[in-house]
Parts: sequence; C-alpha cells; structure tokens
Amino acid sequence: MKTRIANLALTLLILLSFTSIAMAAEEFISVYPYPSASYTPKCLEFCQKNAVTEVIMSYRCVVKGEDKPYKDAGLSVNCGWMPWRNFWTIQSSEKMAEQLKSWSTQNMGPGFVERVDAFSIDEPNWGYGDWKLQSIPELEKDTYLRNEYYKKFSCWPTLSQDRLNNPKGWRNTVWFRQKVFTDRLANVIAGYKSAFPDKDLMLNLSPVAYESGGQMGIDVHRFKDFPRFCRMATDPYFQAFRRPLQWSGYLIRWHKSAMGERPLSGIIQFYDSQRDTGWPYEGYMDLNPDDVYRQPFEYLMNGATSLQIFVMCEPTQKREQNTKALEKSLSFARENKHLWQDTRPVSQVGVYFSENTFRMKDMWGSWSRMTGLYGASFQTEYTYYALSHMQVPADIVSVPFCQESGLPEKLKGYSVIILPDVKCMSKYEADSFAGYVKNGGTLIIT
Repeated sequence: MKTRIANLALTLLILLSFTSIAMAAEEFISVYPYPSASYTPKCLEFCQKNAVTEVIMSYRCVVKGEDKPYKDAGLSVNCGWMPWRNFWTIQSSEKMAEQLKSWSTQNMGPGFVERVDAFSIDEPNWGYGDWKLQSIPELEKDTYLRNEYYKKFSCWPTLSQDRLNNPKGWRNTVWFRQKVFTDRLANVIAGYKSAFPDKDLMLNLSPVAYESGGQMGIDVHRFKDFPRFCRMATDPYFQAFRRPLQWSGYLIRWHKSAMGERPLSGIIQFYDSQRDTGWPYEGYMDLNPDDVYRQPFEYLMNGATSLQIFVMCEPTQKREQNTKALEKSLSFARENKHLWQDTRPVSQVGVYFSENTFRMKDMWGSWSRMTGLYGASFQTEYTYYALSHMQVPADIVSVPFCQESGLPEKLKGYSVIILPDVKCMSKYEADSFAGYVKNGGTLIIT
C-alpha cells in the first residue's frame, strides 16, 4: 500500500504544479475540564500558561458553582451538555424558547444565565438507521410528515422492510429522514437564540452524528446553511475503530469543504493519551507524546479556526510528558500563526468521498459499515494523509446526498481525481466520472 501511494505521489508531482493561499487560524483555545477541588488550580495554571480563552463544562458543574474560579480568572464560561431532545417535536421557536427557559430554571435555578457566556449542544444524533428503531417512527403514522413526503416524491414513504425491493424509494426515504433531522435541529438552535439572545451557541458534531456504525449518519453538507451565530465543532474520534487521531486534518478538510468556509473548531481528544482516566470504555489508547503533539498541527494546517481540548481532568496530570507535548504544540501555534495554512492548490488533486457510501448501511444493515463503509472511510483518510505528508496538496471532494447533478461541474476544477476504495456509488456518480475521463480528466482508482 505504501509503495502504491508513493508511486501515486510521484505521478502527481510530475503532472501538477501548486500554489497555495495562506489563512491564519484564529487564536482561540477552549478546554473541557472535569472540575474538582484538587485539580481546578492546576487546570487554571494550564489555561493561563497556554492562552486558553474559554472553559466548557457541563451545566451540572455550573449548578454547583464550579465555573466561578474560571470566571474569576477572566475565562469565558460555556455551559455544555444542554438539552435538545426535550424540544425535538416543537415546531414554534417561540414556544420552544419558553420551555427552554422553564427547563433551565427548574434544573439550574435562577441567576445562572448571567454567569455563563455561551451554551453548547453535544453530539446530537437520532437513533438507529431504521424507522422502527428510534428514528422518527412517526413517518409511519404522522399525517403531516407523510403528506410532506408525498408532496416531494408523489408517493408514500418506502419503509425499511421494503428497502431491498425498492432501493430508489428507500434512498428517497433516507434523504427525507436527514432533512427532517436537520430541520428540527435548526429549529432547536433558533429556540436557543430566542430564549437567550445575547448568548453564543456551539454545536459539537461527533461521529455519533455524522457517521457512527449503529446510528443514522447525516450528510454534513446539510449544516452549510445553519445560522452563522451557531459555532460548529467537529470531532474525528470514533470509539469503536480508533482512527488515528493524527488524521484529524482529513475530517476538518472534508467538513469545511461540505459546509462552505464557515469557521470550524477541531476537538482534540486529549484524554485518549491516558489509560487511567476512569472512563469505562475509553481512554485506553495510551498515545505517546508525539501523537499528542501532532493533533493541533493536523487541525490548524487543514483549516481549523479554533481548538478544543477534551478533557482536562485530574488523571491527565499522571502523564506529564503528554501535557508538556501539548503545551509545546500550542506555544508553537501562537508564535508562528503565519505557518498555519489552508492549502488550496490551484492545479488541484481531488480525493472523492461519496456521501452515498455513508448510506450503504441502510441497504445492508448497520454493521456492514464496520467493513465496507469504514474500509472506504479509512482508505480516503489514509490517501489524503499520505499525500499531505509527501507535500502533494489535495482537496476532499463530495456532493450532497441525492444531489449528484452538481458533480460534473464540480469535477471540472480538478486535474486529477482519486477514488479510494469505492463502494456503493450511485449510477449518476459513476456516469459523472465516466464523463470526466472522456473530457480529459485523470481518474485514479485505488
């Protein structure tokens, strides 16, 4: 595999010449602490030493007053793990705002709003990929949703038991399911803004939202039009497969390509550097200092506009060498902002990832993603990462799910397109690539 990638890189270097546009990252670093009386002074010391500007903690910690030392030290306080499922079916943002204020008063008490600067919603997801397993089952009985589906497709929804008999209908069902999810999530965001107009809002997208094996993945293109006041953060971490965290750059590049040029924060899974953080199924990666040191580089060089460090807690002190590696990396970022670039080659190589691939589990069951889908995902990441290390700039190319009509025009801007480990591509995508080659494009399939 390494020989193939090296030969590919040499071919591309001969074919292409590159220039790039520099874009410095914002100097904005957040930390997630797990507060405790013994650890808070140590965490504050880390924040002050490394120019951290924001602390994110669970609303339960805010209720206990554990935000006060950070607030007194001049840090912004982001109240995290705020509810969203509670308001999922409310269509009016005004009514949602009323219920959100009521929930906040009941669960956090009066006066907390004045103490915090922002709220965050963590890992929104929507059950499993089958209508009968927690995903909007009301499509089978909700008259409004069924009528909306009929208006769009001039037929009634294809349900999961018929997906193999009617793959086109099931494809439409999956598209509609994603639309309802993002529409409702956007409505929740509007409710927060209506309830707390002077507070920022942050949405943290983990693989639970956009690709997790048993969950309903969401096409990240759908977040492009979310309100700009809602900060977005992306987390490359996937707990079952443990993708190497130094491949974070690929995820940032892919998500920025899909969402437009909106600011996007990268979440550093720092607790993965410890075996003994106390998490029942996590924290066993035992990263070495080199891996920790690499994470900020991968994010910033691929266009992240800010960083979040998850999580700072008492056990993280036990691996002092990893904390020092992280501090060294952040210090270098502050002192050399001109080095962080969003590399956009003029004569471009495109690495294509099909959003249709992410939906293959809807045809063959959620666990097929553990082989077929993640084979494609990992090969795409590896190809992009290997090319970047050999100084061959490349872009991540994708188009919204069920909107492949825009693909031929998008391909025109690339001299070379690479398709890593392609699976479950739609006929329209295949025809688009055939046309790309016919018109003189170079297509490389691994």
